[in-house]
Amino acid sequence: MSIINEAIQFVTEAHKDQVRKVNKKPYCLHLFEAGVIAARLTNDEEVIAATILHDVLEDTDIREEVLVNLFGERVTNLVKSNTDEKGKSWIERKQKRIDTLKSASKEEEIVCLADKLSNIRSLYQNCINEKDKVWEYFNEKDKTLQSWYFKGIADNIKYLRNTHEYKEYCYYVDIIWNNSSDDIN
Repeated sequence: MSIINEAIQFVTEAHKDQVRKVNKKPYCLHLFEAGVIAARLTNDEEVIAATILHDVLEDTDIREEVLVNLFGERVTNLVKSNTDEKGKSWIERKQKRIDTLKSASKEEEIVCLADKLSNIRSLYQNCINEKDKVWEYFNEKDKTLQSWYFKGIADNIKYLRNTHEYKEYCYYVDIIWNNSSDDIN
């Protein structure tokens, strides 16, 4: 079995009872979508697997040692590069993500961008459906702070700036926070 299929099976079990905050769809759909995005950016199966696994350390009880044993050091380190530290404030966690991205490898950028593009696609759809009520579902409810974070991600991507995925991400950032479309708000 390929490492990608192993990652799919693993997250399906690890995240089985989790749902998205706004639309209540199974959380695994986000992980699979992020994996598909990563597969458009690379053929490296370990990077794709890490993208699928990107939330397992942050959002489940799975420990790092388990990932190392099942998927190896490289995949685990890529997952860790996209994992927020528990016990920190939202702003501290997001500032660290932005700062980490400044010195990230291309592979780490792929994991991050795939995750964030999947998230912002969902956010855009939720903005259409929920309007400004959407922000009530998030840990950080301030739309301005959310803008700071999503724009900070865009500003610090280096290797992937010429990709369709990066441009799509920036397009959604612009629509959601610069109100350049009548589709939302």
